[in-house]
Amino acid sequence: MKSALDKFREQWARISILDQSIAILSWDMETYMPEDGVKARSEQLALLSELAHQWLVSDETARLIEEAERESTGGGYFSDEVSMLRVARRTYDQKVKIPQKLISRLARTTTKANSIWVKARKKSNFSIFATVLAELIDINREQADLLGYTEHRYDALLDLYEPNVKTSDIDKLFKEMKLDLIPLVKEITGRKHAEDALRESEVRFSTIFHSSPVSIGISRVKDGQLLDVNDAWQKLLGFSREEAIGRNTIKLNAWVNPGDRGRLISRLSEDGTVENFEVQGRHKSGSLIDLLMFARLIDIAGEQYSLILSQDITEKKRLESQVQQRQKMETLGTLVAGVAHEINNPINTIMNNAPLLRGVWKDLLPLVEERAEKEPGCRYGGLTGGFLKENMDQLISDMDMAANRVASIVKGLKDFSRKTSPLEKQQVDINIAVENAIRLAGPTIRKSGITLALDLAPDLPAINANLQNLEQIIMNLAVNAVQAIDHDHGEIKIATTHNKNQGTIVLSVQDNGRGISTAISDKIFDPFFTEWQSIGGTGLGLPITQNLVKANDGEITFKSRMGKGTSFLVSFTVERKKKPFKILLVDDNEAVLEMVKQALTIERHYMVEQARGGNEALIKIGIYHPDLLILDIFMPQMDGVEVCREIQKHPELYDMKVIILTGYPEHDKVKEVAEMGFTNVVPKPLMDLREFMKEVDDLLMGKEEG
Repeated sequence: MKSALDKFREQWARISILDQSIAILSWDMETYMPEDGVKARSEQLALLSELAHQWLVSDETARLIEEAERESTGGGYFSDEVSMLRVARRTYDQKVKIPQKLISRLARTTTKANSIWVKARKKSNFSIFATVLAELIDINREQADLLGYTEHRYDALLDLYEPNVKTSDIDKLFKEMKLDLIPLVKEITGRKHAEDALRESEVRFSTIFHSSPVSIGISRVKDGQLLDVNDAWQKLLGFSREEAIGRNTIKLNAWVNPGDRGRLISRLSEDGTVENFEVQGRHKSGSLIDLLMFARLIDIAGEQYSLILSQDITEKKRLESQVQQRQKMETLGTLVAGVAHEINNPINTIMNNAPLLRGVWKDLLPLVEERAEKEPGCRYGGLTGGFLKENMDQLISDMDMAANRVASIVKGLKDFSRKTSPLEKQQVDINIAVENAIRLAGPTIRKSGITLALDLAPDLPAINANLQNLEQIIMNLAVNAVQAIDHDHGEIKIATTHNKNQGTIVLSVQDNGRGISTAISDKIFDPFFTEWQSIGGTGLGLPITQNLVKANDGEITFKSRMGKGTSFLVSFTVERKKKPFKILLVDDNEAVLEMVKQALTIERHYMVEQARGGNEALIKIGIYHPDLLILDIFMPQMDGVEVCREIQKHPELYDMKVIILTGYPEHDKVKEVAEMGFTNVVPKPLMDLREFMKEVDDLLMGKEEG
């Protein structure tokens, strides 16, 4: 709802537009208007003057002034607003006494007088101006009588331009001036050359001051009131010269920490100069600026002022921060890679020995059973034969599963430390990225007392993206959600969906935190903008996230309500599906079959069939016609070597790609199949599943291109 002051301003603006139109027409009359246009122009000016007067003295204007005056008594108006109302009241009280006809007559006569005056001046014959001058004097006398006066008729007209000044005051002023005027003229004449030199110096200083590319401001030390600012200062902080001069930078909210000005002035008062003083400033728009200041104490008319030069170092600080962040991440990556490497070797030993131990136990079990019958109380490592018979397989499986879990964690650490480019894209299941990210960030989230919920849609189409980028996007958004929660019942929900109508995969990260204010919603993706600096926020998480999303051809948006929470939505386009490659996986180890099948079907969406021995493999090769055969060498009954010999006998299978997957890459049987031409050998266990998947991709892509 509009205030009384706003309504009054609108009315006063309309009146001002008419006054401005009168001024423009008057200026045009004295500059460009042809001489024969005087009559028409006088009628135009008379009509506009009547309208302006009519609006000014209208009941509506009177009512609006009164309402605004009543509203101002309650406080809340600025001093310039109160002054504006005082001038409006005074103008209204004066003009309401003058009839509209007199206003019209004054406008016509003034227009005619201007035209005659121009002619009289050209001819140096001022007698032709006498008649219209007498008319103007009569009109102004009539106007003075209507306005009213106490001492002299001219007092009424003088009051229109100099409120409360009378003719007697002017007479007294001129008498006093006359006594000093003659000596003053002489003194001025004597000083003319010095003043000209001073003026020239001031012009030079003003030119240098205002054209300097460095921001310069001059302010009074005692209260910070700005005396002058140059163009670079206005550009740096966003305030015009008119907005700045006469106010101080504290009231302009130009200091992020007002105490910084106190520290600057304190040092300036002690030393007279200050150099390399770093502070954060605030632009008129609200954005933050890193500033490097140089200050000097100067004296102007007996008062102390500070001359402050400011340089914008925001970009420099941003680049320094990026370099520091990059160095920290590189150091962390090196540390993580080293830890992963140290863990990798012993885990590799455990994973290699677990199948061997299972085989040994299988061979020993009959002996244990036989001895248990003869010696029921016999123990092995403190455990009875019966216990071992029932539980040994499970113990070995648990050990194998635990080792595989550690290997999975090591893989995550190695993936984290691996440098990748957004250009390194592949077909990725976004759910894998979520699971990888949560495996690293989930414990931290839960440790903070926040409930984490996942709602991942099954069987999502793959997207063409960089897996590590996706993981970082998810981790950044999750960390951002944690920082947004400032209560003890925090909840974060991460979900994935497939929008089939738009052909997109949508990732959402939702929290029930404090929400994002509309005042800053357009700045959250700006580098270094953060509300959480006090708790370690850098203002880089969301800008980096946005860049990663864009680098992977995605789009990020958000929805937020104050006090309710925020939901970030990241969408990626699903590429048109190609016919998936068919892979036959042959191994007698169920754990290997399931692990490799999961990688091939979830991460790449390949079609995978399994076989647990050589005979079954040959049958499925004939039925399934795979594009790629992943073959173990050491299997009971028919081993991998025999399968390779059979493949060589059938020319129609020459196009099928083969990977030999074995725990003994140096064995003679592996060398034997290599001599047959099957040279793609991958050692077990698969410690670097990413490298294995890359080899599968390369073989199949080569098959497609061939």
